[in-house]
Amino acid sequence: MAKENLKLNDFKLLKKFYRYIKPYKKWIIFSVLAIPFSTVAALLLPWLLVKIIDDHLMSGDINGLFYLISVFAAAVVMGYLADSVYTYALQKAGLMGIYDLRKDLFEHSLLLSRSYFDKTPIGITLTRLTSDLEALGESLATGVLSLFTDTIKAVALLVLLFYLSWELTLVVLILFPPVYIITKKLQQKLRKYFNMSRSAWAESTAYLQECLNGMKTIQLYAAEEQTYKQICLRNGNFYRAQIKANFYDAILYSVIDGATSVAVGITLWYGTRQILSEAITVGILVGFINTLYKIFIPVREFTQHISVIQRALSALEHVNELFEQPEEDEKSTFCNFEHNDLTNFQSIVFEDVFFKYKQEEEPWILKGVSFTIKKGDRLAIVGATGSGKC
Repeated sequence: MAKENLKLNDFKLLKKFYRYIKPYKKWIIFSVLAIPFSTVAALLLPWLLVKIIDDHLMSGDINGLFYLISVFAAAVVMGYLADSVYTYALQKAGLMGIYDLRKDLFEHSLLLSRSYFDKTPIGITLTRLTSDLEALGESLATGVLSLFTDTIKAVALLVLLFYLSWELTLVVLILFPPVYIITKKLQQKLRKYFNMSRSAWAESTAYLQECLNGMKTIQLYAAEEQTYKQICLRNGNFYRAQIKANFYDAILYSVIDGATSVAVGITLWYGTRQILSEAITVGILVGFINTLYKIFIPVREFTQHISVIQRALSALEHVNELFEQPEEDEKSTFCNFEHNDLTNFQSIVFEDVFFKYKQEEEPWILKGVSFTIKKGDRLAIVGATGSGKC
């Protein structure tokens, strides 16, 4: 049930982000149009390789070889151009969407209630507006759509593998279930530690901002050593969370890389036996291995996109938390006098004043406070920490 809720929450977060990408969907459409060219190029290369080896190199026939090599070169160029257009268009849509999101988030921050700023360190809000948005800008849109593209490429290449040799393909597919299970487990770990990393970074930034603003007070009370220890503690929390996230990220990449090597080894072993029994040709074996490397490229990139998306979704959760903070919708009722009376008043009277923040569980800050401030008087309000307002 928890996993279902996680997926549902992720979908809701992405849906909220999509409204910022929607105005620039023409760039996404432009990038999608490049996908068929990239996929065709990926399929053409191994197929041409089989033709070149079996029809020309093995038989010693060079007639038509130049034509096939020319088509091979053209397919390589088409693939690179298609991938370049695809990447540029996606990044442009993503960056423009983040630009609009940053403007809306800052506008919302200007309208937040006073109680929010009283309870929330400025550094945390600053992190939401800077590093969290930067994590989104790293390519949430690119990562999400790239997962779709990688899936199309992987399926197309898998069909080509079956076309070249269905027996070899079935042997290699034995590796996919364990790789999928391991990838799923590592994905969950990544999300967990990316969340911890973002939270730890926000706390560290918030505390550092408070220390810099209050440096005179820290030096006045000789609190440098205590402050240094607190900074080290918060930086340590971020370091440990980030190290664990990087650890699982590296394992995720290594699993796919290792699976590729194992798959190639199995293909060489079983494919050699089939060549000796004349079930397949040398060209088919070489083309099959070439396709196998290509099919693991989108799978490897798939895991990288998962890593990027997990980091971005973690940041998006924090950004969404700031968006969900209520805006200021009430006016102060402590003072109720006309603008024209400001220069003529003789005193300000507080009669039985109660005050607390909006949350029901919060205690009363002021309870039944009554006092009078005469014109020319100065009042100092001091809290438990010794700080206050005059």
